[in-house]
Amino acid sequence: MEITKLLDIKDRRTYASLRLLECLTEIRISLEMLKEGYSRNSAQKCFIAWKAFLSELASLNLD
Repeated sequence: MEITKLLDIKDRRTYASLRLLECLTEIRISLEMLKEGYSRNSAQKCFIAWKAFLSELASLNLD
């Protein structure tokens, strides 16, 4: 993943933005799978997106 090479992963805001990007990407993939009829795979991707979103929120609220 080239984005992690460009950004400093130790910065909390950078980490949070990467997790949000992951969340949005997983949601997009999940919706595409749901349109194709793959509901189980879509649900798995949606769960991964939810975990990434919660991780992003937790990293922003560590202070």
